[in-house]
Amino acid sequence: MSVFVLIGQGLSHFIQKNSNDVTRLDHNVHVLSEEDEIEFDSCLGSDTLNFVLPVKKININILIHALLAGPLCGVGLSYLLPSTLESLFNHVGATVVLYVFGWFTICVAQYSLTVTSPPETVNFRSTDPYELRPLMRPFYVYIFLAFHVVHCRSFSV
Repeated sequence: MSVFVLIGQGLSHFIQKNSNDVTRLDHNVHVLSEEDEIEFDSCLGSDTLNFVLPVKKININILIHALLAGPLCGVGLSYLLPSTLESLFNHVGATVVLYVFGWFTICVAQYSLTVTSPPETVNFRSTDPYELRPLMRPFYVYIFLAFHVVHCRSFSV
């Protein structure tokens, strides 16, 4: 996953840096209403990549987010194995529910690291000059996965 984030953000950064086109999209608005339609010229055009993979403002964040993405998916995979969930809860229904919602949670947290934070529906949006907002969802997931890591180590010792 770390390699995917590096390749995706690197490709987006490279194409948008070398693009001389004036993009039609506003860089700060990623929320579409039902009536909005966007026509893209090509699959890997600068306006398409700006919409799908917006470039991070601070280049070091590409590396930091990539380094956080790998362990998030790796430890999340370890925790969400059906055998792990079954041994923790001893109930098939709980295993299925945690499996489905657990993967949904991992995907939303991973989206924050790969692209940017999903748009919030609140009216007040504070400025984020250091791009710390995409780190909040993965931080909460890491807190819960830390309990799994501690639990696995206590059984292996």
